[in-house]
Amino acid sequence: MPLCAPRVQPTNPNEHYKAVCRALATETCELRAFLQTVYHGETDHLRLKADVETSKLELQKLEFSDWARFWMQVVDELRRGVRLKKLDYARPSMEFQLTPYEALMQDIRNRKYNLRKVMVNGDVPPKVKKDAHALILEFIRSRPPLKKASDRRLPPARWSPTPRENLLESIRDYRKHKKLKQISPRVQNESGEIV
Repeated sequence: MPLCAPRVQPTNPNEHYKAVCRALATETCELRAFLQTVYHGETDHLRLKADVETSKLELQKLEFSDWARFWMQVVDELRRGVRLKKLDYARPSMEFQLTPYEALMQDIRNRKYNLRKVMVNGDVPPKVKKDAHALILEFIRSRPPLKKASDRRLPPARWSPTPRENLLESIRDYRKHKKLKQISPRVQNESGEIV
């Protein structure tokens, strides 16, 4: 209290103490969540980057008080403005083999080969003179035009009964086809025999 008194404005000490209590309460909640995470073994979420010498046994030997001290240090550093570093994790490169077509395309993109136009009898054939885009457009135009959606008539949708309707129908059919015999009630006579 004597240490905090000079820093507190004399007009509003209650607000200052409430703010300090709120900060301590949130830190306590965060510490509790952190300890539960550590206790339940969910350290994969924490992604701790430990030294090579640190083993799992050494981590298990740490008491909760040690974890609490570490957590308070982290919170204190963050409050002072220390930023966490991004984890430098590079995925291992996957080994794969290119298909012959992909290998040829990669060589062409890397300009290992120079493509030349094919000459037939000293002239470029007419099919080669056109570029691919023009060939595709010509093919599309040569096809019959599509009908408008409003002109197309779809056949009526097939009606299929729902599983509930199938069940009810099978119950109705069973009652029709299987007539139950009428059983007369059994009555005992005076001697105890069932008639």
